[in-house]
Amino acid sequence: MTARYLEDFKVGERFRSASLTVSEADILHFAHLYDPQPIHNDKAVAKTGLFGDIVASGFQTCALSFKLFFETGIIAACNLGAPAVDEIRFLKPLRVGDTLQVEVEVIEARPSSKPGRGVLVLKYRTMNQTGEIMASMIIPHIVRRRPA
Repeated sequence: MTARYLEDFKVGERFRSASLTVSEADILHFAHLYDPQPIHNDKAVAKTGLFGDIVASGFQTCALSFKLFFETGIIAACNLGAPAVDEIRFLKPLRVGDTLQVEVEVIEARPSSKPGRGVLVLKYRTMNQTGEIMASMIIPHIVRRRPA
């Protein structure tokens, strides 16, 4: 893929990632390391809870969403980091066997006050295998501008 810079992105432009199926082992491993709540790592407790089985941490959904988009290569050459993740919404739980895909929309692209940088604001929508939106978030990425 050709390297993209701030100037190459247009408001309203959308991108789709590849898909990824989440296993029980994936959910348990993430929960063990980062979010050890019983709804994520204890099947017996989770069966009596709100979702009737273990579900992934919302933070795992966010991490997978970013991973899927980053692996498209669209911002690989220009991304310098992100100072925030805004407006995170968990609309449906991520369950064992769900297949995720991410659609990312450019909602703002503007130069930064710092030379050679810009701000690329992207809205992430994470969908399951039936197209239902499971999560959404807005990330303002700091990106490189096209070299002079």
